[in-house]
Amino acid sequence: METIYEKYMALPIDKGLLCLEYGDIAEPYFCYPVNAKPIGFEGCILYCFLPEYGEMVFACNPE
Repeated sequence: METIYEKYMALPIDKGLLCLEYGDIAEPYFCYPVNAKPIGFEGCILYCFLPEYGEMVFACNPE
């Protein structure tokens, strides 16, 4: 079953309009969940999924 996020990622549109930089967690901050699946970053703010919460999006801000 395809999630809404996977459907969005498959669309042929400029995803840069959301201003999110895609990447993995290279240097985790104290507030980043250990099992986070990154969607993208806006500066140091991480937007992610947590497997136990399905399609709910979390934002982690270390400031």
